Amino acid sequence: MFAKFPPQNGPETVPIQKLITGETRSGYIDKTESVSNIALNKTDIIKSVMENVRFRPKKKRQQIFLFPEMDCIFLDFKRATDIVNSLFEIIKRTLTGGKDVRIYGFGKFHVKFRWARKGRNPQTGEMIILRSRRVVRFRVSPKLRKKMNADPGNRDR
Repeated sequence: MFAKFPPQNGPETVPIQKLITGETRSGYIDKTESVSNIALNKTDIIKSVMENVRFRPKKKRQQIFLFPEMDCIFLDFKRATDIVNSLFEIIKRTLTGGKDVRIYGFGKFHVKFRWARKGRNPQTGEMIILRSRRVVRFRVSPKLRKKMNADPGNRDR
């Protein structure tokens, strides 16, 4: 896998490993290239759904496949995008309504009310009043916390 730098004296490619360890001259990455160690974004989630979700056909086909796992319907990018977007919309709608979202084995999103309070503008030092508002908090489930803090060799459990 290679990252592309903007062309100055011609196109240049640098291995992603050098980019992650900071051995390159700048932090520029081509936006079409994804780096797994930086962050997971919505497009990465969609691609993962495309690779891992398959539907069985309603009717059995007459042709018998040599590999039974190939007898399925693969998702295209648009359908995977619709699935991911609808999931996020359900979560947003639930949180906007003031309810918690609990995903077993992952964690809990909950809405917390913050009262109005005094604050300070860091640039000017001026005292300001921060309005009361609702904020979303995330609490990791004990299963995920245990898996994250396990030894590198035991992360499969």
